[in-house]
Amino acid sequence: QSAPGTEHPLQPAVQIRKASPKKEAQQRQALVRRRDRVARDQASVYLETGRPALAATALLVVGNVQGAVEALLLACEEPLALVVQVLFGPAGAPIPDFLLRAAASRCERVGHPALALALYRRMSSSASEAPLVCARFAFHAPLRALFGLRESEQYTRQAAELENSGADPVSYIALLCAASTPASHERAVDLTNAELGKIFAREDSDILRAFRICKVAHGVNLDPGFVLLTKVARVTFLAWCCFCGGLQASYLGLAGKVIAGLFRGARILLAQHLDVGFPITYLRLILYEADALYKEAMAAMQQAEHDDGLAAAFGLLSQVLVDAKEGCELDELKSLLTAVQ
Repeated sequence: QSAPGTEHPLQPAVQIRKASPKKEAQQRQALVRRRDRVARDQASVYLETGRPALAATALLVVGNVQGAVEALLLACEEPLALVVQVLFGPAGAPIPDFLLRAAASRCERVGHPALALALYRRMSSSASEAPLVCARFAFHAPLRALFGLRESEQYTRQAAELENSGADPVSYIALLCAASTPASHERAVDLTNAELGKIFAREDSDILRAFRICKVAHGVNLDPGFVLLTKVARVTFLAWCCFCGGLQASYLGLAGKVIAGLFRGARILLAQHLDVGFPITYLRLILYEADALYKEAMAAMQQAEHDDGLAAAFGLLSQVLVDAKEGCELDELKSLLTAVQ
């Protein structure tokens, strides 16, 4: 051994220190973040190339169950997303309502209403969801008994009780839809038109409440062979569906052409029935439509097709300026023209 004070010739001059526990934890966290980022990037590539199962697998490898479920939902693979949640989600945890609703909706679209109803009834809001399925499908008596569903008269009676007690109209409109009788659906249309008219008559419109009303009102059967509605009631109801659909599409950030198309549907419908007094003016509908086209054109400024969107928006604005009377909708005109400038 070397004498005290002397260094061994092979001994490094600088001693390598072991990282502190805090430093090691930070390094592990950095590695985990990098691993997750790589997994997300790979999953995005798989989704863009139409391979959702591989995208979900890439996320499951790093333990990102929620990301895998969301990737499958984006690819309209609702049943597979439900399976992934059940197999890889937290043990004993309830299945999220949004996933049950997505899977149930898929079952409805492919013609399995009984399975859809079973999924809806597992939701925390099953009391409001199950009646809507009854409104959309005619279940046979044995199946109604199996799922504990009530008869039409019971739904109608409960709706009347809630209406008389001053309850939220959303609750008894849903029950009237579930009753699935011509009279109950006619009453549901009248209530929907009245409630939406009240909401948008106020300056501080409760948009989310309007969305809830429209959601339950989708259970109404508008087939002329089933329910006899007056022209005013039918046109007003359809115009409300288009208008609220446009607002919700904007709220969800959908494509401008989708938003503009919904507002255009309401506008054209009302233009064909000028005798229908709709609370939202024709000019305001044009402004909503032009605003959607304009915003989409601005978002696509780097793409070649933005010129078409701007042309459509400016064309609608020109129509507004020609049709508008002095002082009519002046605030809306100012705000939109300021944005265009």
